[in-house]
Amino acid sequence: MKEMTKKELVQEGKALRKALDEAEATIGHLRQEAAMACKAAQKYRIIADNTYDWEFWLGPDAQFIYSSPSSERVCGYLAEEFEADPTLFYRMIHHEDLARVSEHMNRKKFEAGLAEIEFRIVRRDGVERWVAMAFQPVYDGDSRFLGTRCSNRDITQRKLAEGEREKLIGELRSALARVRMLSGLLPICASCKKIRDDKGYWNQIETFIRDHSEAHFSHGICPECARKEYPDLFDDTARRKEGK
Repeated sequence: MKEMTKKELVQEGKALRKALDEAEATIGHLRQEAAMACKAAQKYRIIADNTYDWEFWLGPDAQFIYSSPSSERVCGYLAEEFEADPTLFYRMIHHEDLARVSEHMNRKKFEAGLAEIEFRIVRRDGVERWVAMAFQPVYDGDSRFLGTRCSNRDITQRKLAEGEREKLIGELRSALARVRMLSGLLPICASCKKIRDDKGYWNQIETFIRDHSEAHFSHGICPECARKEYPDLFDDTARRKEGK
């Protein structure tokens, strides 16, 4: 083996030093990128883990890749339980809504844009709650399908308010319909003041109004009728005033 000259050794040393410097620079750059990636991952993890709504990500096989801890607030189950049991999400959907939710998710699974649906769930404690779910497909840079990104919001209070509003509207419409029944011309007897209904029967005026409105009657007697019905009483009163 030919021995290297002093000049060749010097050149070899310089080449090794250059390679070492480049390797150290590459390692330093990789460490910097790793630190930045770690910092970014921590930032997104903090954001995801502290959302008020229940955020989760389903993989292409419908397995839970991620679930935010807020799942416990919304439905009573821990995030880890969904990741361990992919059927749990569908089992907690109200049985009357399950087919509708499954059909909607399968139909909208690959469609671009946000899809939304409202349905009931049964919490771990057995309480029914309403949730609004918004979801959309996610893809990587090569357009490969990575699954479905979902967000669930508890809308129970809104649904209760809507139910109360619909009930009130129904009551108002019913009351208005009853009031309208008293509008228009009413066939009334000129003598006894009975009213003829739409079946041809004659009813006392108070009976007719009571059956077709919210009004109720209390009975008294007016001065004119009192004089007519009890003339002796009024004559005695008049004589006493005259001193007779």
